Amino acid sequence: MRLLTLFLTLILFSAPAFAGGSGQDVHVQKLTLLSDTDYILVVRPEPGKNGYEDPYMGDCKQFEVHGTLQRLRGKYWLEWFIWWKARGTPTKEQHLAALAYLKKFEGSAKTILFGWIGSGFEVIDPRNPCIVESRGLRLLEDPDGVFSFFNAI
Repeated sequence: MRLLTLFLTLILFSAPAFAGGSGQDVHVQKLTLLSDTDYILVVRPEPGKNGYEDPYMGDCKQFEVHGTLQRLRGKYWLEWFIWWKARGTPTKEQHLAALAYLKKFEGSAKTILFGWIGSGFEVIDPRNPCIVESRGLRLLEDPDGVFSFFNAI
């Protein structure tokens, strides 16, 4: 019984450690909607503040996301333990709200925060790491910005 209690405690309290993520200010150059949930997003990352460069976007003059809304890949056995809604696959409503937010800034001089949570992207071709896939977007308020998800957290 003690072993089971220890196991459950470790799972429940270590779940937040699976998250992680980052973001960078970007200019939304183009957002092409291919369907209600599929899109191609092209952003231009701004130089990082205090010398910080995002692991995905930092070395890219232009960053291209081929996205859709699909179930996240990964640790679904863990979902039973995770009750915090922000950790799961973005809903269609959240995804569409994020796309609408991005569309507002298409071609604008204003920058927005664009980032990722968990492993929010997957590189399509290792020879060109500036073109990635996403399986869901979510508009967050703290901090304000759009965040991509790919694998389950």
